[in-house]
Amino acid sequence: MASQPLTKKVLLIGIDGADWNLIHPLLEDGQSLPAFRHLVENGTMGNLATLWPTISPILWNSIATGKRAHKHGITGFTEVEPNTRQVQPVSSLSRKCKALWHILQQSGHRTHMINWFASHPAEPLNGVCLSDFFPNPSNPDPDAPWPLPDACVHPADRRDHYEPMRIHPNELDASVGQLFVNDLENLDQKEDQRLYQLSSELARAYTVQTSTLDILDNEEWNFCAIYYRTIDILCHLFMPFHPPKMEGVPDDLFAHYKDAVTGAYKLTDLMLTHLITRAGKDATVFIVSDHGFLHNHLRPAFDLKNPFANAEGWHRDQGLLLAHGPGIRKDHLIHGATLLDVAPTILTLLGQPVGKDMDGRVLTEMLEEGANIQYIDSWETIPGDTGQHPPNKRLDQLDAKVLLDQFAALGYIAPLGEDAEANARQTETQNHWNLARDYLDFGDWESALPLLEELHHENPAWKEAGVRLAHAQFQLGLFEEASRSLGNILHQTGEGPLLNLLLGHLAVEKKNDAEAIEHYQKAAEQVSDTREIHLALGRAYLRLDRPDDARAMFEKVLEANPETALAFQGLARLAARAADWPQALENATRAVALQHNLPLSHELRGDALAESGDAAGAIAAYEAAALYDNTHVNVLRKLAHLADKDWQPEKARTYAAMAEAAETKTEAPDNRLARLREEIEARRFTREQSMLWDETESADQLQDKLDRHSQQVDETLNPGPGATLEPGQEFLLVSGLPRSGTSLMMQLLTTAGIDALTDDHRAPDDFNPRGYFEWEESKNLPAKPHLIEQGLGKLTKIVSPLLPHLSPQHKYRVIFMTRPIEEVRLSQEKMLADHETANPPGDSLEEILAAHRKQTEAFLANSDRFEVLFVEYPDLIRNPKPVLDQILAFAADHLPAETDPASLLDCIDPTLYRSRVTAEPSAAPES
Repeated sequence: MASQPLTKKVLLIGIDGADWNLIHPLLEDGQSLPAFRHLVENGTMGNLATLWPTISPILWNSIATGKRAHKHGITGFTEVEPNTRQVQPVSSLSRKCKALWHILQQSGHRTHMINWFASHPAEPLNGVCLSDFFPNPSNPDPDAPWPLPDACVHPADRRDHYEPMRIHPNELDASVGQLFVNDLENLDQKEDQRLYQLSSELARAYTVQTSTLDILDNEEWNFCAIYYRTIDILCHLFMPFHPPKMEGVPDDLFAHYKDAVTGAYKLTDLMLTHLITRAGKDATVFIVSDHGFLHNHLRPAFDLKNPFANAEGWHRDQGLLLAHGPGIRKDHLIHGATLLDVAPTILTLLGQPVGKDMDGRVLTEMLEEGANIQYIDSWETIPGDTGQHPPNKRLDQLDAKVLLDQFAALGYIAPLGEDAEANARQTETQNHWNLARDYLDFGDWESALPLLEELHHENPAWKEAGVRLAHAQFQLGLFEEASRSLGNILHQTGEGPLLNLLLGHLAVEKKNDAEAIEHYQKAAEQVSDTREIHLALGRAYLRLDRPDDARAMFEKVLEANPETALAFQGLARLAARAADWPQALENATRAVALQHNLPLSHELRGDALAESGDAAGAIAAYEAAALYDNTHVNVLRKLAHLADKDWQPEKARTYAAMAEAAETKTEAPDNRLARLREEIEARRFTREQSMLWDETESADQLQDKLDRHSQQVDETLNPGPGATLEPGQEFLLVSGLPRSGTSLMMQLLTTAGIDALTDDHRAPDDFNPRGYFEWEESKNLPAKPHLIEQGLGKLTKIVSPLLPHLSPQHKYRVIFMTRPIEEVRLSQEKMLADHETANPPGDSLEEILAAHRKQTEAFLANSDRFEVLFVEYPDLIRNPKPVLDQILAFAADHLPAETDPASLLDCIDPTLYRSRVTAEPSAAPES
């Protein structure tokens, strides 16, 4: 499976926030940053495009895994522990897939990892693992105890070896601060805490550096990953004071701090010098940053009291990539790399196959000749000693609190309040928002849609979530839904630039040119940074066939930021329309140089190269387009045609087959919209059903349930993992509102001889003395629709709110109990009163129940998966025999033998019918 490696060792150095735009001026002075200069002149360099959202734990785990957040599972700084619902920091236990160090360890390499983001508790690698708890600064009091937290060093018996390497902020000489802060002795440190924050971060960096050098000197290794956050933290602290001086910055603070960011880069360069020397000439050094940092006129507004306010707003879209050593091309510039490409490229350097489920590509253009790229379907299914924690490992709560306090002190998260459940809900909301943005960045609008629907449902006044919902709907062709979402946002919050941007998109779709331009112009007036607006205007003018206006907009974008790949793509589209193929080639090439994952730009390059007669170049360009969109039928057909002309018959057949498969899988637009709308309606239905009360829920419990209801309900519409039966099985169910006769129906059918899927979780009581016949695990159907398969051949009670969550692979015969809503409401209120729980006003609950039943009936009527017999509870009581005849006929295929309806009459107990508002029946139970 392995191929010939290009190097024996890889040292991966992560430098959070490092940016070429700050390094280049320092390199140009001929003296600063000698380590960076050496690597640039003798290796490969380039930008490294970040992902959205630019949140450090997400990005650094994407670098380590080659996968996006929705695959690796880390979606924020914190998460909710599922058993206790306590908020805790993300950790090495949060990652759902293998990182580089796991893959390489199981491939026979000796691996070490130091201080990677979200790496506590230390993982049981075959080398040394020092978690991100290891270098944490402690209490500023130098005499206070500073114990080393448990589980931050592996192997545990090396704890005593590494503990003395930690450096306390108070151990730093005052002269160290003078390297970053001017006129230090005249700075009022009581009013300004930045100096202590600087000392803490420097102590952390020195701790990481010292321990890493010890490992490189004294341990065998093939792979070592190390993470420094120094530049990022110091940029957040001091970038508002970096030259040129920003408006509003006090003169005295500018004088003190204007050289701090430069000092951070000089310190990093010094540390790199030692790392490269200790790694040795036979090691390949791979340096990456997760994003850059705005440092010029594009810097956002700042908060002197909170340097970490609007942290993402300070991040630039391009980080850096710098590599040197065996296997790496020398004095080479690379274009179009992303964070996701780091892991596949390092695996190839070390002779290991790349997982096809990784989202990045191998950066072949930076590798020396002879690289043999191998692939496997996934590393996740390959067994072996990976150095991962066992599945039952849990994070120590004391450690969790320490890191939470640090995150809050740094401004990464808001301090947690005293309400634990409110903290949990806030964390879940933020993480769902981050996950939705990850899907949006990936262009997976369908996966983002349910998350955004839920976020908008929970907080209609949250403008950005609502606007992104409308944007996803727009991208999916759901123009009516997008219009409604935008109308709701407008009603809630008024106009804004993003809102006007989307309203402009909708107007273009409706071919209302004047309205579109009006909205775009309004958007441009509402923001100071108009790049996104002008980019949208350019694309709109393209669609409206106004090339001169489109060109003017794209050029305006490039005037503000000459690194905007989509503006070059727009210019390439204009040139292609005019058949100016040399200009199309130039602009498309510049676009992919800045951002490689633009399939349209690669396709335009292919078109231009094909027109010039360069078949081989065109094939390579089209293949790059197919790499990012392997369902694009036209690109695949172009590849098949060119390969056939270029005497590559096998490749031509392959791409022709791929084109045919893609065309077969392509859903007809009308079918796709109908499916999407059905799914949207099912999710809306589910949200409204979450308002239904369980018989014993209090109002507070109901609210908690509503707040927790943020599951990705697309699982409802897919069987998901765990389904084992062949599709098309039929299940017999009893359903209805609570207290509508469902337990009586279960009793009748079990008496008729049908086995029931029940448990003993809920014992009989005065309200149902003959039992509830419930199956507790049915409550997990929203997350695991396939659970219903446990009921094959049995009778199962499924309360009405859970019907939409049943696996879509199967068929269902449902006996649905109905009863006058007022009786249902009275019966529920009596049970709630008996349990001493609060209940809502009667009219309010009655309206909710009536709306729910109406929506349920509509859902069942519109689904071909359900055959339904509606049984009116009073009719069953007044004249039971004909109703029982209907029931037995409906369930005949599930009955063991012919059953006499008269034998079931004893199940009806006249003393149990209470809460009546209908005419007095002769006798009847209720359930």
